[in-house]
Amino acid sequence: MKKYILITVFFIHSIVNAQNIDWTKITKDHKPDSKNELSTYFKKQVSMKNLNKAVFAPKNSNIALSFLINSKNKPYAIKINSFGNKLLKKEILEAFENYPLEKLNLVELDKKNRYHLQIISKKKDKYIFNCSSTVIIESPPVCANCDDLEYFEDIKICWNTEVKKHLFNSLDFSLLDSIKEDETKLYIRYTISSDSLVLNDKTKVPSIFKNEVERVLNSFGAIKKEETLNGVNLKSNYGTYITFKKGEIPIYKKRQPEYESFTKPSIDNELSLFFAKHLLEKEIEEIGLNKVYERLIISFEMDANEVLFNIHTNARSKEVNKKVIALFKEYPQSKLNFADITPFNIYSLQLLSFSNNKTIINTSSIVSYLRAPIYPGCEVSKDITIAKKCFSRAIQKGFSKNFDGGITNRIGLAAGRLRVYINFNINVKGEITNIKTRSSKPSSAIIQEVNRVMKLIPKMTYAPVHNGKPVTFNYQFPFSLIVQ
Repeated sequence: MKKYILITVFFIHSIVNAQNIDWTKITKDHKPDSKNELSTYFKKQVSMKNLNKAVFAPKNSNIALSFLINSKNKPYAIKINSFGNKLLKKEILEAFENYPLEKLNLVELDKKNRYHLQIISKKKDKYIFNCSSTVIIESPPVCANCDDLEYFEDIKICWNTEVKKHLFNSLDFSLLDSIKEDETKLYIRYTISSDSLVLNDKTKVPSIFKNEVERVLNSFGAIKKEETLNGVNLKSNYGTYITFKKGEIPIYKKRQPEYESFTKPSIDNELSLFFAKHLLEKEIEEIGLNKVYERLIISFEMDANEVLFNIHTNARSKEVNKKVIALFKEYPQSKLNFADITPFNIYSLQLLSFSNNKTIINTSSIVSYLRAPIYPGCEVSKDITIAKKCFSRAIQKGFSKNFDGGITNRIGLAAGRLRVYINFNINVKGEITNIKTRSSKPSSAIIQEVNRVMKLIPKMTYAPVHNGKPVTFNYQFPFSLIVQ
């Protein structure tokens, strides 16, 4: 029996957490049908070639789509829970954006909800469009200081912020003075009940501090509404990190001041005056900034010839995105104040901010930048997009060269496809750290071999940097082990 490896690599930085739904348990709720109107529509819009290359998450037999609703009842933040195959994602995304939402049989569209649909499922060895006939509706948890917000993502961010502030302000950190380590990472996990937060057994804190964490979680009495899925209370796991350093009392800080201290936004710099001249007051208000969604940001990349590309904003509507990008392109690039220019940076500028309950034009005076780590040999790349592809190819080549394919024979791995998912960090020195591996089928030998190969990855030529400060990047990628 011949056994070999097929590796599919897809890197993700700053991984977005999506609602994990067990579609097999709620089949009667979402009523999947390979012959319904949405399934038929996708069959016409998406190529079979791309469909057959779909990659499923571990232990999942389907691919789902989620979306949010903006003020004009249009979908945005459309997410597809599939690894790899960018062409498939692109085709599904473009097709769904053009599909009339009224055909989804929703009674109403609410900005406070997130909507989920199964799109693709497995039927034996085939991948088919088997779309939900009924949309699954997710409602976020709401606490006292967040009940005035209108958007799902704002409510979720506000919830996480309020819980984190409660922990910082209420925990007795003096209980940790007796531990030996100078610095300790407190990883606090919890679920939401009707009247309190419940400590999760995956919480990682010193044993002497566990009761204190539980006490403070139980004292969070600001819960106004639990999160639900189709009206049924969810018991999702939430988590947060707190870094404790001996001799210091942890203080909650927002990240925004760090961004502002570097970019120095101003209401009267040249870029602000330019946008003030071309953006109408009505257009500014329609952007919908608030106490959580506080800034309109434009991001872009630059190639070796200093040509800007991949320009996009965090606007919630395609119309605003299009208008802002068009204006930005009219502004002379020579007038932008770059602190660092390299084709390996991702750049961003604040354009608008929310202050004193009002949205104002308040643009960055200095362009913010995030430099991605560069794999040795990839520094000749023309831009960051090409450098990322070079990174991916280098990892793939390294795995093909160093992975011990004979291990499949030694452990008697059954014929079929084994998916392995690897999560790791690239630290401030450009080194691979914190490797975590999981697979679709339990195999400690495979996981050990993956970890061994990962440790062979060389130090990056350029370590990650954000606005002049070294930072850590998080990545994940899957690969498929094909056994024949």
